[in-house]
Amino acid sequence: SPALGTDEAAAAAAERAHNALRQCCDGQDPPQVQLDTDVGHRVCLRIDPEFLAAVPFDELWTGSLRSTVIPAVAPLGERWTWQQRGWKNEEELVEHLRRCLVRGLATVVRRQTAAEAEQVAGRLRQHGLVAEVVAEVEDGTDEDEVVFSAPDPWCPEFPKGARIRVKESARDKMPTQFDDYRAVGVVIRQVLVTRRPPGEPTAPPQSQLHVGFYFPRFRSLPFLPIT
Repeated sequence: SPALGTDEAAAAAAERAHNALRQCCDGQDPPQVQLDTDVGHRVCLRIDPEFLAAVPFDELWTGSLRSTVIPAVAPLGERWTWQQRGWKNEEELVEHLRRCLVRGLATVVRRQTAAEAEQVAGRLRQHGLVAEVVAEVEDGTDEDEVVFSAPDPWCPEFPKGARIRVKESARDKMPTQFDDYRAVGVVIRQVLVTRRPPGEPTAPPQSQLHVGFYFPRFRSLPFLPIT
């Protein structure tokens, strides 16, 4: 191609560059550069599911997570595309995080080299987040999705507006700021949570009914299994 020059011109330019590098290396041959072509790594973000149950995803994303995740995925000054990070666009990434973070782990970038993945993970860790570099799933399947839906009809045992107390036996499922197990709350939502059993990707999804409730002193509380 005339725009790229002839093969002889390219070879001559390469020789000049090689000689210039030899001069910088005191006459020694410059080190060989090994290109990392193994784009089989992803970076996963890990967040406590109990925290995510207490804070709506949209509030978390717009309030703090976006300002951390986007600069880690696409730092200023770097040329990149969403496709190079494994997504069609930002909307696809956000939708994936919305579905998968509720179980505590979701992918931030996909199909990266080991070096690229470590750079992204390092930027996330600098902001106090827990990030892991893992190998891509060989069969190309994504993380188990968690689906939320409204049960129809509602479970009659816990109708909307019912007054409830949380048993102390559920202490390990409640956020640490909830410390009054004599307080009376009100049922405001019922949510059917459907997911596959952990570690069993071929198992059929299972559903469990959760209840959302409101206590005047505690604004954001997790959904609890109805059991």
